Amino acid sequence: MTDEAPPPDTKPRAAYIHGTSEEEQRRLAELNGIVNAEFVGFLDVKPEEQVLEVGSGLGILTRLVAARVPLGMVWGVERSEVQIDYALRELDKLPEDWVPNVTFLQGDAHALPFEDGSFDVVYCRFVLEHVADPARVLQEMHRVLRPGGRFFMQEPNARAIDLDPECPLFDNVWTRFLDVQRTLGGDPVIGKRLYRLARRAGFVDISLSISPMLAHAGHDNFRAYVMAFADVLRTAEDLLRKHDFDLDEVRDAVRELDAFAEHPDAALYFYWNRATGRRAP
Repeated sequence: MTDEAPPPDTKPRAAYIHGTSEEEQRRLAELNGIVNAEFVGFLDVKPEEQVLEVGSGLGILTRLVAARVPLGMVWGVERSEVQIDYALRELDKLPEDWVPNVTFLQGDAHALPFEDGSFDVVYCRFVLEHVADPARVLQEMHRVLRPGGRFFMQEPNARAIDLDPECPLFDNVWTRFLDVQRTLGGDPVIGKRLYRLARRAGFVDISLSISPMLAHAGHDNFRAYVMAFADVLRTAEDLLRKHDFDLDEVRDAVRELDAFAEHPDAALYFYWNRATGRRAP
């Protein structure tokens, strides 16, 4: 495993299945509202640490983490110029007395623009599923961590969703949607591979956990959880059309989930896979 960043001209690419439309930005912001609090609790950061978020997206999570390190600094690296622009605009809205300890950089996770051993903590969330070479990204995360530094990851096994009563229209479209993600170079079930990937990247003291997203009819977040999956399909219509989906089928699947969210006996079972560990001292 190398301790040097790979040459820029060899960076692999994968198409991001969700795109960066305004509607997709709203979906991402809503998803952040659902999952951020628990993820921030999962992160073990100290007030003075230097922290890197790989794939910082809209920067919503980055800003929350920055509040936990008032004496340190948080960097967010994001490939999409559209996402970086959004994150910077949101920074401009913060109060004038806010002490800036967040920096956003446009860059590729396969070749992080930092020197070896730059950070105390490196984390990523919902990123490895979309990159062309997850092993290489983790090697880069390992490289930029100082000896003894800690990593944190959270990724999906998108096949782990289970609904009762069953939703066959959604199941059919969702399975094919995941096939499209694979066609574009992503891995929608990468969450179950986190231990293997982290170990092969050279991390030690690896620990696995899950972040459940469980709810039933009457639960405060039940409808939001269900519609988070519906919105993935709804905001991807243009992409699915290009991959020969019948959009009536997609819309029927979304309507099925909408009805499911109002069913008095309905329950949703899902979880995110998580891993944490260290670079060896």
